[in-house]
Amino acid sequence: MAVEDSTLSEKCVSRFASKYDIQENGCWIWTGGLLRGGYGSFEIKCRPNRECGQAHRVSWRIHCGTIPAGMMVLHRCDVPRCVNPDHLFLGTQKDNMQDMSRKGRASTERHNTKLTETDVAEIRATHKPKYGALSQMARKYGVHAITIRRILNGKSWV
Repeated sequence: MAVEDSTLSEKCVSRFASKYDIQENGCWIWTGGLLRGGYGSFEIKCRPNRECGQAHRVSWRIHCGTIPAGMMVLHRCDVPRCVNPDHLFLGTQKDNMQDMSRKGRASTERHNTKLTETDVAEIRATHKPKYGALSQMARKYGVHAITIRRILNGKSWV
């Protein structure tokens, strides 16, 4: 097997290949450790700079090359433990959300939230960058300050 990402050694590639089983449906199911959400975990310790990553991302690096900055490795098969490079593709976070929506895996409704769209609009409209403002808003709306920060940074309620 050729290694497309030169930062991975043949030893890492060999170890990686021993940690999945090939299924009849074509998925390569990860048998190593798992992360929250069911994604495989693989520690790259074959170089001085140890790193741990999601197994499907490591599979992409082994079979397809480096992952460009800002890109995600997405699953065509929707199986988080699958590391088959033929079932993977590159995309942005927006592509991931659209893919989830197309496949009916994401709801456009927000079932487990304390905030309404009106609350979010008010948070964005009234925020003034100053010390303590996030924690004050968080108390007002009954959420954590990180939630307020994510809304203001466009990482939540997009």
